[in-house]
Amino acid sequence: MPDDNPQSNLNQQTKLSAADKWNRIETISKVLSIAAIPVVLAVGGWIVQRQIQNQSVAKDYVQLAVTILTEPDKQKIKPELRDWAVDTLNAYSEIKLKANVAAQLKAGDTVLPNTESFKAVDSSALTPDLQAKLTSTLKRFQSYLLDSGYSVPGNGDIGYQIIPGARVARAEDGDVYATYDPTTRVVKVAEDHVGDFESILTAYTFHILEPDYPTQRADSPDYEGISYGLAAYLPCSFREKSVFEENEKKNGISIDLTSRDYNFKKRGPLFNQAAWACAFWDLRKQLGKDLTDKLLAKAWSSWEPKDPNQLMIEFVNKLVDADQELGGGQHKSAIQDVFRGRGLAV
Repeated sequence: MPDDNPQSNLNQQTKLSAADKWNRIETISKVLSIAAIPVVLAVGGWIVQRQIQNQSVAKDYVQLAVTILTEPDKQKIKPELRDWAVDTLNAYSEIKLKANVAAQLKAGDTVLPNTESFKAVDSSALTPDLQAKLTSTLKRFQSYLLDSGYSVPGNGDIGYQIIPGARVARAEDGDVYATYDPTTRVVKVAEDHVGDFESILTAYTFHILEPDYPTQRADSPDYEGISYGLAAYLPCSFREKSVFEENEKKNGISIDLTSRDYNFKKRGPLFNQAAWACAFWDLRKQLGKDLTDKLLAKAWSSWEPKDPNQLMIEFVNKLVDADQELGGGQHKSAIQDVFRGRGLAV
Protein backbone atom coordinates (compact mmCIF):
# COMPACT_ATOMS: atom_id res chain seq x y z
CA MET A 1 0.00 0.00 0.00
CA PRO A 2 1.53 3.36 -1.01
CA ASP A 3 2.87 5.53 1.74
CA ASP A 4 0.75 8.69 1.74
CA ASN A 5 3.15 10.43 4.13
CA PRO A 6 4.89 13.22 2.11
CA GLN A 7 7.76 13.50 4.62
CA SER A 8 8.46 9.76 4.41
CA ASN A 9 8.51 9.89 0.62
CA LEU A 10 10.91 12.83 0.72
CA ASN A 11 13.31 11.01 3.10
CA GLN A 12 13.27 7.94 0.88
CA GLN A 13 14.02 9.98 -2.22
CA THR A 14 16.86 11.75 -0.40
CA LYS A 15 18.42 8.41 0.60
CA LEU A 16 18.15 7.09 -2.96
CA SER A 17 19.67 10.28 -4.31
CA ALA A 18 22.62 10.11 -1.88
CA ALA A 19 23.25 6.44 -2.69
CA ASP A 20 23.09 7.16 -6.40
CA LYS A 21 25.52 10.03 -5.90
CA TRP A 22 28.05 7.84 -4.09
CA ASN A 23 27.70 5.15 -6.74
CA ARG A 24 28.48 7.68 -9.45
CA ILE A 25 31.46 9.04 -7.46
CA GLU A 26 32.78 5.49 -6.97
CA THR A 27 32.41 4.72 -10.68
CA ILE A 28 34.16 7.95 -11.67
CA SER A 29 36.96 7.26 -9.16
CA LYS A 30 37.55 3.80 -10.60
CA VAL A 31 37.64 5.19 -14.13
CA LEU A 32 40.05 7.93 -13.09
CA SER A 33 42.26 5.42 -11.22
CA ILE A 34 42.51 3.17 -14.26
CA ALA A 35 43.24 6.17 -16.46
CA ALA A 36 45.85 7.45 -14.00
CA ILE A 37 47.93 4.25 -13.91
CA PRO A 38 49.78 4.93 -17.18
CA VAL A 39 50.34 8.53 -16.11
CA VAL A 40 51.75 7.49 -12.72
CA LEU A 41 53.99 4.88 -14.35
CA ALA A 42 55.20 7.41 -16.90
CA VAL A 43 55.90 10.07 -14.27
CA GLY A 44 57.54 7.52 -11.94
CA GLY A 45 59.68 6.20 -14.77
CA TRP A 46 60.69 9.73 -15.72
CA ILE A 47 61.67 10.49 -12.10
CA VAL A 48 63.74 7.29 -11.81
CA GLN A 49 65.38 7.91 -15.18
CA ARG A 50 66.14 11.48 -14.18
CA GLN A 51 67.75 10.30 -10.93
CA ILE A 52 69.88 7.78 -12.83
CA GLN A 53 70.94 10.48 -15.28
CA ASN A 54 71.76 12.87 -12.42
CA GLN A 55 73.82 10.18 -10.66
CA SER A 56 75.68 9.45 -13.89
CA VAL A 57 76.41 13.14 -14.44
CA ALA A 58 77.50 13.51 -10.80
CA LYS A 59 79.85 10.53 -11.18
CA ASP A 60 81.37 12.08 -14.32
CA TYR A 61 81.84 15.41 -12.56
CA VAL A 62 83.50 13.75 -9.55
CA GLN A 63 85.83 11.71 -11.78
CA LEU A 64 86.81 14.87 -13.67
CA ALA A 65 87.38 16.73 -10.39
CA VAL A 66 89.58 13.89 -9.07
CA THR A 67 91.57 13.89 -12.32
CA ILE A 68 92.22 17.62 -11.94
CA LEU A 69 93.20 17.36 -8.28
CA THR A 70 95.59 14.43 -8.80
CA GLU A 71 97.72 16.38 -11.29
CA PRO A 72 101.02 17.08 -9.47
CA ASP A 73 102.12 19.92 -11.77
CA LYS A 74 100.17 22.98 -10.66
CA GLN A 75 101.21 24.85 -13.83
CA LYS A 76 99.12 22.48 -15.97
CA ILE A 77 95.84 23.30 -14.23
CA LYS A 78 94.34 26.77 -14.06
CA PRO A 79 93.43 27.99 -10.56
CA GLU A 80 89.79 28.41 -11.63
CA LEU A 81 89.61 24.72 -12.55
CA ARG A 82 91.11 23.70 -9.22
CA ASP A 83 88.54 25.87 -7.43
CA TRP A 84 85.76 24.19 -9.39
CA ALA A 85 87.14 20.70 -8.73
CA VAL A 86 87.34 21.24 -4.95
CA ASP A 87 83.84 22.77 -4.83
CA THR A 88 82.50 19.84 -6.88
CA LEU A 89 84.00 17.26 -4.54
CA ASN A 90 82.53 19.05 -1.55
CA ALA A 91 79.14 19.31 -3.25
CA TYR A 92 78.87 15.56 -3.81
CA SER A 93 80.65 14.34 -0.68
CA GLU A 94 78.85 13.65 2.59
CA ILE A 95 82.09 14.38 4.47
CA LYS A 96 83.41 17.76 3.40
CA LEU A 97 87.08 18.59 2.96
CA LYS A 98 88.55 20.54 5.84
CA ALA A 99 89.08 24.21 5.10
CA ASN A 100 92.89 24.02 5.20
CA VAL A 101 92.97 20.94 2.92
CA ALA A 102 90.54 22.56 0.48
CA ALA A 103 92.72 25.69 0.39
CA GLN A 104 95.88 23.64 -0.27
CA LEU A 105 94.14 21.72 -3.08
CA LYS A 106 92.89 24.93 -4.68
CA ALA A 107 96.37 26.46 -4.50
CA GLY A 108 97.98 23.32 -5.95
CA ASP A 109 100.15 22.91 -2.85
CA THR A 110 98.85 19.37 -2.39
CA VAL A 111 97.16 16.79 -4.59
CA LEU A 112 94.79 13.90 -4.06
CA PRO A 113 96.46 10.47 -3.99
CA ASN A 114 96.09 8.81 -7.36
CA THR A 115 95.59 5.12 -6.61
CA GLU A 116 95.25 2.03 -8.71
CA SER A 117 91.74 0.83 -9.51
CA PHE A 118 90.19 -2.63 -9.40
CA LYS A 119 88.90 -4.57 -12.38
CA ALA A 120 87.10 -7.90 -12.32
CA VAL A 121 88.35 -10.68 -14.56
CA ASP A 122 85.49 -12.69 -16.10
CA SER A 123 84.89 -16.00 -14.39
CA SER A 124 82.01 -18.46 -14.16
CA ALA A 125 82.34 -18.22 -10.37
CA LEU A 126 81.97 -14.43 -10.26
CA THR A 127 78.35 -13.37 -9.90
CA PRO A 128 77.27 -9.72 -10.30
CA ASP A 129 76.45 -9.55 -6.57
CA LEU A 130 79.84 -10.97 -5.58
CA GLN A 131 81.60 -8.60 -8.00
CA ALA A 132 79.88 -5.58 -6.45
CA LYS A 133 80.79 -6.71 -2.93
CA LEU A 134 84.40 -7.51 -3.81
CA THR A 135 84.98 -4.21 -5.62
CA SER A 136 83.50 -2.23 -2.74
CA THR A 137 85.49 -4.17 -0.12
CA LEU A 138 88.77 -3.83 -2.02
CA LYS A 139 88.28 -0.08 -2.45
CA ARG A 140 87.54 0.38 1.25
CA PHE A 141 90.51 -1.79 2.19
CA GLN A 142 92.75 0.25 -0.09
CA SER A 143 91.57 3.47 1.61
CA TYR A 144 92.23 1.89 5.01
CA LEU A 145 95.80 0.99 3.97
CA LEU A 146 96.38 4.52 2.68
CA ASP A 147 95.06 6.05 5.89
CA SER A 148 97.35 3.76 7.89
CA GLY A 149 100.38 4.97 5.95
CA TYR A 150 101.08 2.22 3.44
CA SER A 151 102.23 3.19 -0.04
CA VAL A 152 99.67 2.32 -2.72
CA PRO A 153 100.72 2.49 -6.39
CA GLY A 154 99.29 5.49 -8.17
CA ASN A 155 98.10 4.13 -11.49
CA GLY A 156 96.95 1.12 -13.47
CA ASP A 157 94.41 -1.57 -12.73
CA ILE A 158 94.61 -4.47 -10.33
CA GLY A 159 92.55 -7.36 -11.59
CA TYR A 160 90.84 -9.87 -9.38
CA GLN A 161 89.65 -13.30 -10.43
CA ILE A 162 87.63 -16.02 -8.75
CA ILE A 163 89.01 -19.44 -9.70
CA PRO A 164 86.44 -22.28 -9.55
CA GLY A 165 87.32 -24.97 -7.03
CA ALA A 166 89.36 -25.18 -3.84
CA ARG A 167 92.85 -24.14 -4.98
CA VAL A 168 94.68 -21.68 -7.22
CA ALA A 169 97.58 -23.21 -9.16
CA ARG A 170 100.92 -21.49 -8.54
CA ALA A 171 104.11 -22.68 -10.19
CA GLU A 172 106.66 -21.55 -7.61
CA ASP A 173 105.38 -23.35 -4.52
CA GLY A 174 102.27 -25.36 -5.32
CA ASP A 175 98.55 -24.68 -5.10
CA VAL A 176 97.26 -22.02 -2.70
CA TYR A 177 93.96 -20.52 -1.57
CA ALA A 178 94.78 -17.10 -3.01
CA THR A 179 97.72 -15.33 -4.62
CA TYR A 180 98.82 -12.19 -6.38
CA ASP A 181 100.52 -12.51 -9.77
CA PRO A 182 102.78 -9.47 -10.34
CA THR A 183 103.31 -10.34 -14.02
CA THR A 184 99.61 -10.00 -14.84
CA ARG A 185 98.69 -7.73 -11.89
CA VAL A 186 95.84 -10.04 -10.95
CA VAL A 187 94.74 -11.19 -7.50
CA LYS A 188 93.38 -14.74 -7.70
CA VAL A 189 91.31 -16.51 -5.06
CA ALA A 190 89.77 -19.99 -5.07
CA GLU A 191 85.98 -19.97 -5.11
CA ASP A 192 85.76 -22.21 -2.04
CA HIS A 193 87.89 -19.74 -0.07
CA VAL A 194 86.26 -16.43 -0.91
CA GLY A 195 84.62 -16.55 2.53
CA ASP A 196 84.58 -13.17 4.25
CA PHE A 197 87.22 -11.94 1.78
CA GLU A 198 90.21 -12.53 4.09
CA SER A 199 91.96 -14.54 1.35
CA ILE A 200 91.62 -11.93 -1.37
CA LEU A 201 92.50 -9.09 1.01
CA THR A 202 95.56 -11.02 2.13
CA ALA A 203 96.70 -11.53 -1.48
CA TYR A 204 96.22 -7.81 -2.18
CA THR A 205 98.16 -6.99 1.01
CA PHE A 206 101.16 -8.89 -0.33
CA HIS A 207 101.01 -6.70 -3.42
CA ILE A 208 101.15 -3.61 -1.19
CA LEU A 209 103.87 -4.97 1.11
CA GLU A 210 105.93 -6.41 -1.74
CA PRO A 211 105.06 -4.98 -5.19
CA ASP A 212 107.21 -7.73 -6.75
CA TYR A 213 105.70 -10.46 -4.58
CA PRO A 214 106.61 -13.29 -4.23
CA THR A 215 110.15 -11.92 -4.68
CA GLN A 216 111.24 -10.96 -1.16
CA ARG A 217 113.92 -8.64 0.18
CA ALA A 218 115.36 -11.30 2.46
CA ASP A 219 115.35 -15.06 1.98
CA SER A 220 114.42 -15.94 5.53
CA PRO A 221 111.58 -17.76 7.34
CA ASP A 222 111.62 -14.95 9.90
CA TYR A 223 111.04 -12.37 7.17
CA GLU A 224 108.20 -14.49 5.79
CA GLY A 225 106.75 -14.70 9.27
CA ILE A 226 106.57 -10.93 9.60
CA SER A 227 105.15 -10.32 6.11
CA TYR A 228 102.62 -13.14 6.39
CA GLY A 229 101.73 -11.97 9.89
CA LEU A 230 100.95 -8.50 8.54
CA ALA A 231 99.01 -9.99 5.63
CA ALA A 232 96.83 -11.91 8.10
CA TYR A 233 96.50 -9.11 10.66
CA LEU A 234 95.63 -6.19 8.36
CA PRO A 235 92.43 -7.69 6.87
CA CYS A 236 91.30 -8.58 10.40
CA SER A 237 92.03 -5.11 11.75
CA PHE A 238 90.21 -3.59 8.77
CA ARG A 239 87.15 -5.78 9.34
CA GLU A 240 87.25 -5.40 13.16
CA LYS A 241 87.45 -9.18 13.39
CA SER A 242 89.86 -11.11 15.60
CA VAL A 243 89.61 -14.43 13.74
CA PHE A 244 91.41 -14.84 10.44
CA GLU A 245 89.61 -17.37 8.22
CA GLU A 246 90.49 -18.38 4.69
CA ASN A 247 87.62 -20.72 3.98
CA GLU A 248 83.89 -20.82 3.44
CA LYS A 249 83.05 -24.24 1.94
CA LYS A 250 86.24 -26.19 2.65
CA ASN A 251 88.66 -26.49 5.53
CA GLY A 252 91.27 -23.76 5.39
CA ILE A 253 93.50 -21.75 7.65
CA SER A 254 91.77 -20.32 10.71
CA ILE A 255 93.68 -18.32 13.31
CA ASP A 256 92.19 -16.82 16.46
CA LEU A 257 94.37 -13.75 16.95
CA THR A 258 93.48 -13.63 20.65
CA SER A 259 94.78 -17.17 21.24
CA ARG A 260 97.82 -17.64 23.49
CA ASP A 261 98.72 -20.88 21.68
CA TYR A 262 100.81 -19.07 19.08
CA ASN A 263 104.21 -17.83 20.22
CA PHE A 264 107.74 -17.39 18.95
CA LYS A 265 109.09 -20.35 20.93
CA LYS A 266 107.20 -22.81 18.74
CA ARG A 267 109.02 -23.19 15.45
CA GLY A 268 107.46 -23.82 12.08
CA PRO A 269 106.11 -21.50 9.35
CA LEU A 270 102.48 -21.46 10.51
CA PHE A 271 103.36 -20.86 14.15
CA ASN A 272 105.83 -18.12 13.22
CA GLN A 273 103.33 -16.33 10.98
CA ALA A 274 100.46 -16.74 13.43
CA ALA A 275 102.64 -15.52 16.33
CA TRP A 276 103.30 -12.26 14.49
CA ALA A 277 99.65 -11.78 13.58
CA CYS A 278 98.63 -12.43 17.19
CA ALA A 279 101.33 -10.10 18.53
CA PHE A 280 100.09 -7.34 16.23
CA TRP A 281 96.56 -7.91 17.57
CA ASP A 282 97.92 -7.77 21.14
CA LEU A 283 99.50 -4.44 20.24
CA ARG A 284 96.17 -3.25 18.84
CA LYS A 285 94.47 -4.05 22.14
CA GLN A 286 97.17 -2.16 24.06
CA LEU A 287 97.56 0.92 21.86
CA GLY A 288 94.35 1.07 19.87
CA LYS A 289 93.71 0.34 16.21
CA ASP A 290 94.73 3.67 14.66
CA LEU A 291 98.10 4.02 16.37
CA THR A 292 98.99 0.34 15.99
CA ASP A 293 98.21 0.28 12.28
CA LYS A 294 100.20 3.46 11.70
CA LEU A 295 103.15 2.12 13.69
CA LEU A 296 103.16 -1.08 11.65
CA ALA A 297 103.03 0.85 8.38
CA LYS A 298 105.83 3.16 9.48
CA ALA A 299 108.00 0.29 10.69
CA TRP A 300 107.48 -1.75 7.53
CA SER A 301 108.19 1.11 5.13
CA SER A 302 111.40 2.09 6.94
CA TRP A 303 112.70 -1.44 7.58
CA GLU A 304 115.64 -2.67 5.54
CA PRO A 305 116.42 -6.25 6.65
CA LYS A 306 120.10 -6.68 7.43
CA ASP A 307 121.08 -9.57 9.66
CA PRO A 308 119.13 -12.76 8.72
CA ASN A 309 119.55 -13.98 12.29
CA GLN A 310 118.18 -10.81 13.87
CA LEU A 311 115.23 -9.90 11.60
CA MET A 312 112.59 -10.29 14.30
CA ILE A 313 114.49 -8.05 16.71
CA GLU A 314 115.12 -5.56 13.92
CA PHE A 315 111.42 -5.23 13.18
CA VAL A 316 110.44 -4.76 16.82
CA ASN A 317 113.12 -2.06 17.07
CA LYS A 318 111.60 -0.41 14.00
CA LEU A 319 108.25 -0.36 15.81
CA VAL A 320 109.93 1.35 18.75
CA ASP A 321 111.52 3.88 16.38
CA ALA A 322 108.13 4.49 14.74
CA ASP A 323 106.58 5.11 18.15
CA GLN A 324 109.31 7.62 18.91
CA GLU A 325 108.31 9.52 15.78
CA LEU A 326 104.53 9.14 15.98
CA GLY A 327 103.88 8.73 19.69
CA GLY A 328 106.79 10.50 21.36
CA GLY A 329 108.33 7.22 22.51
CA GLN A 330 105.85 6.74 25.33
CA HIS A 331 104.84 3.22 24.26
CA LYS A 332 108.29 1.61 24.08
CA SER A 333 107.78 -0.62 27.12
CA ALA A 334 104.27 -1.64 26.03
CA ILE A 335 105.55 -2.63 22.58
CA GLN A 336 108.41 -4.69 23.98
CA ASP A 337 106.17 -6.33 26.60
CA VAL A 338 103.76 -7.51 23.90
CA PHE A 339 106.49 -9.40 22.06
CA ARG A 340 108.07 -10.70 25.25
CA GLY A 341 104.64 -12.04 26.15
CA ARG A 342 104.75 -14.09 22.95
CA GLY A 343 108.21 -15.46 23.74
CA LEU A 344 110.47 -13.09 21.80
CA ALA A 345 113.55 -11.90 23.70
CA VAL A 346 113.67 -8.13 23.07
